[in-house]
Amino acid sequence: MLLVAQFDKIIEQLQGEREGRVSELKAELSALGRLMDVEHRRMANVLPLQTPPQISLADFILQRLSEIGPMSKNDLVNLVLKEGLFDDVESADRAVHTTLVNIIRSEHLRQLHDGTFVPNTVPQAVRLRRA
Repeated sequence: MLLVAQFDKIIEQLQGEREGRVSELKAELSALGRLMDVEHRRMANVLPLQTPPQISLADFILQRLSEIGPMSKNDLVNLVLKEGLFDDVESADRAVHTTLVNIIRSEHLRQLHDGTFVPNTVPQAVRLRRA
């Protein structure tokens, strides 16, 4: 009997310790949850929740030319600056110039007589290759 009583007392003590520890852990979990909520609200004001998919500058230029129509190099530089793709005019100008040269070489773009750029349509690209 004495052994059973000691065993029951040890079990009660262990259960009490367990309940106390579980209670402490639940309190810590709750505090972490509140902290994460605060951080999510704070970060929502700093960073977008979802970053937009990144496209290449060449695809960006071709897409905008298709949507807007013919544009000059300066118009394209201003557009990439407005979209936040570059921080300064000089780097935007160099990148746009290099990209335009590469797109023209790949025959996806052509420069009109007035200096503006337009995307090539498939028949135009075929005619250019035959010439």
